[in-house]
Amino acid sequence: MLRGFATISYYADDLDAARDWYTTLVGIEPYYVVPGYIEFRVGDDEHELGIIDGRYRPPMPDGPAGAVMQWAVDDVDRSLATLLERGARGRTLAATAR
Repeated sequence: MLRGFATISYYADDLDAARDWYTTLVGIEPYYVVPGYIEFRVGDDEHELGIIDGRYRPPMPDGPAGAVMQWAVDDVDRSLATLLERGARGRTLAATAR
């Protein structure tokens, strides 16, 4: 489903649950696991997707904040449906075919 990106890390309040969720989503086990951090190599170019324990999250500003990521996918509609079925949410879910 997901084909690639540069490098990104997300914070998770429940690192074990995040590991399970992303393992199912990307279809592979993380290749690097240490206390407080896991990392996957995703897509054709094995880009890095890191998940950091939320205890290490820096102070956040009031109001909207977060990462903006554009994913390369094979099927936009199927990918969006899969993410929504797995509980993904956000203010805007948009996709651009290339």
